[in-house]
Amino acid sequence: MFPAVEMSYDLNLNSVNAKIAGGYQTYDTEVGGTSYDVTSFVIAAGATFESGGFFLRGNVWMGKNPDGLIGVSTGGSELPQADGSVENDIDGYGYLIVLSLAMAMLEQNWIQI
Repeated sequence: MFPAVEMSYDLNLNSVNAKIAGGYQTYDTEVGGTSYDVTSFVIAAGATFESGGFFLRGNVWMGKNPDGLIGVSTGGSELPQADGSVENDIDGYGYLIVLSLAMAMLEQNWIQI
């Protein structure tokens, strides 16, 4: 058994921020009197770009039995299952892309004298 270890690195520049994160753990589980060693890992990368009213953010992650590492949730029902003497691992991945454009209302007043 190996306790959960999680790490991340942030890079902050003027209008760009980037992050990479990962986690790893092993644990034992027992099903029907048979003990199984479960290995879990996840790695994620993301970036944000902001300029004026424009905003773009994205991230991706992938892992094996990732539920609970670095905040990743697969809904709780995606835990490794045992089928006889074979452990069925769960491979997962996900992504997120956000695009935003803020527009200010412009008001023009014309005065003629």
